[in-house]
Amino acid sequence: VWIEPGKSVFGTTRNLSRSDYEVPQYEITIPKGFYIGKFEVTQSQYEMVMTGNTDGLNTVPSYSSAHPDRPVENVSYHDAEKFVIRLNDLQLGNIPSNWTYDLPNEFEWEYACRAGTTTDYAFGDTLTSSMAKFNVMNSPTVVVGSYPANDWGIHDMHGNVYEWVHDLSRGSGTRRGGSARDAAWKARSAWRSTDGNSGDRKSAQGFRVILRPAPDLPDIAGPEITIFGDANVTHYLNTPWVDPGVGAHDLRDGNLTSSVSVSGSVDVNATGTYTLTYTVSDAAGNESNATRIVNVV
Repeated sequence: VWIEPGKSVFGTTRNLSRSDYEVPQYEITIPKGFYIGKFEVTQSQYEMVMTGNTDGLNTVPSYSSAHPDRPVENVSYHDAEKFVIRLNDLQLGNIPSNWTYDLPNEFEWEYACRAGTTTDYAFGDTLTSSMAKFNVMNSPTVVVGSYPANDWGIHDMHGNVYEWVHDLSRGSGTRRGGSARDAAWKARSAWRSTDGNSGDRKSAQGFRVILRPAPDLPDIAGPEITIFGDANVTHYLNTPWVDPGVGAHDLRDGNLTSSVSVSGSVDVNATGTYTLTYTVSDAAGNESNATRIVNVV
């Protein structure tokens, strides 16, 4: 679904908020349009893209599996990032060179969710069972698109599965939109998850993708490096060390994982704390670094 650039409110006022993470409310500007998935990524789409992945990820991770048209779930933020990296590689040559698939950031997600509204939900200040799948304990997800779209033609922004997005304030992932199992207040347009971490895999936790152009600005932003696995690891003496790896993606240059260099080493024959530093640069020379600590015990 094509989303026109524009302005929107972001967050909510304190008297409505269930979390300090939602306030204050302020206006945001989306300077360039983008495409966003009409539906959440489905189980069949996830399996198609992730088949052949070299990260050892399950291509059918959902608890409620064998339902190709339901949203994929039981995926982490890092899993979702690996999906978009692979999707960009698979679509190389099929999209303009200055466009890239990605997870939406929080501004993009809430802008698309609200679809021009300022109410609690895209449908008003009340959410009913005819509008979304929510508030049913231990309920499975439903086929994407089973409920009405918002005014911009996007389905299931409220309920069904939580959706991973880029958290601009923390530089990691957070979840938006609520799920089939949670109360309506968690499905509000402004609600932001404050629990869990980017490595969590849980049921009713999925994502959707966007396709966006690179900004018409000087390239001053470094690539994003994602550490796979834990950033602080306990490893046992005299057992082989296998680096879980990292991923690197740049808004303009795409997948840079193969360009990541690593400095430091782990001596599995001696107890101690070892530091591995991952470094990658984009075509403009912007450098990014990430560090993993390995404690050999």
